Amino acid sequence: MEELPRSARLVCWFNAWVAGDAAPDDLTDAVTGDDAAHSVTGIDDEVALPLLLGLAALRRAGAHAATLALPAPGDPVGVGGPRNFNEAAVEAGEAAVFTGAGLGLVPSVVGSGVFWAAHPAVPATTVPDVASGERALREALVAAAEQATGADSAPFKTSGSAPSREQVTDVLAALRTSRPVSLPASYSTRAGRLAASAMRCLTILDLTPERQPVLVELERAARHALVAAGSETPQQRASAGR
Repeated sequence: MEELPRSARLVCWFNAWVAGDAAPDDLTDAVTGDDAAHSVTGIDDEVALPLLLGLAALRRAGAHAATLALPAPGDPVGVGGPRNFNEAAVEAGEAAVFTGAGLGLVPSVVGSGVFWAAHPAVPATTVPDVASGERALREALVAAAEQATGADSAPFKTSGSAPSREQVTDVLAALRTSRPVSLPASYSTRAGRLAASAMRCLTILDLTPERQPVLVELERAARHALVAAGSETPQQRASAGR
């Protein structure tokens, strides 16, 4: 089973908890995973709160939903400002944004534990939905396949240590098998499938640090797809028919 980024687990299980579809213990266990403990800082006069108490404080502050951010330099998907939050999220590569509370949480690993730092934050103006995430990921996979088979005439990067066509072929071969991810039962099966596909792409691409341009686009599409799956709203679930 692929393990979701910590912010993805936090967003999914917070949303399920708010909707009454997950018990507090389920949320804590799912988010913590194999980590020793999770704490939240910056909400209660800089006192570090246990995860559940920190999330309860967010709910008291008005949080009624969360969206996922997986930003990268030049691609701030999921973040909407202000600058300090965006920069912290880009540095961490992930964050959770809490609608209604005006706050976002950015994780940092300290030893075997995780601290979630609260920052003033607003939701992104546009967050990809499951349908657009599916479409973009599918198009990126098709583009990669076309280059691997030579159907696309775009040149391959051959400088440095980067391999050429074989790199794309090897990545696509590894992507033929996807592994499930654990989302709350309230999420649609469509979102679950998209999250599994996106995580498989990201896991494989993480082992390919120097990438062909087509794989850079695939990584971007996979991040956007995972943001879409994790940020799925109840309205989107209803229209997806689960």
